[in-house]
Amino acid sequence: MIQPYSEIISYEEDNWQEFLEKICLIDIFLPVTKAYPDVQTLKCVIRYIVYSYSRHSDKVVLDMEWQKNKQRIFEFVMAKPEKGLYEDLVLLKNENVIDCVLRWLDHQDNDTWRMLCVLKDLRLEMQLSAVSKILKSSGEIDYSQKFLNAEYAIKLKQMIKDLESELIQNDAKLKEAVKEVNIKKTKDRLHVEGFAK
Repeated sequence: MIQPYSEIISYEEDNWQEFLEKICLIDIFLPVTKAYPDVQTLKCVIRYIVYSYSRHSDKVVLDMEWQKNKQRIFEFVMAKPEKGLYEDLVLLKNENVIDCVLRWLDHQDNDTWRMLCVLKDLRLEMQLSAVSKILKSSGEIDYSQKFLNAEYAIKLKQMIKDLESELIQNDAKLKEAVKEVNIKKTKDRLHVEGFAK
């Protein structure tokens, strides 16, 4: 799985259709190739999906707030600003993007990773809906639903933490990375006895 990821993020030419056919991934990205005819925009969209939803991506930071993480990735891949693209990609407001994300997650064949990504996006949606205007059929604001969505976001946070832990336990590279981070954190802490010398 590392190879397709690396090939996509390092591809510099403009013939995405031919390139995706060559590496046998055209079926996965076909919906966005049709939805984004501008080559530079398509390049940003494909790279965004691959950076955001790949297990091997160095841009995904476990334990970082998901919208902030996705926004950083969005800023990293954007060659030029385009109206509506943030909503399409970061907030998943475009059906073609959602379709590609799910196909890309399926292609990686890792159920834990797939579920982790799905829950992160669901939590983001619940958080946003908790602060958005949700109307009842009568036209008044549905505070009960807003509260429920906030509760769901809290529950999803724990589910995400559990899946991240499972992912770390089952991936030797991630396990080593976490150990290195913990060692670095321990070394960087200031101790009272250090001032007494």
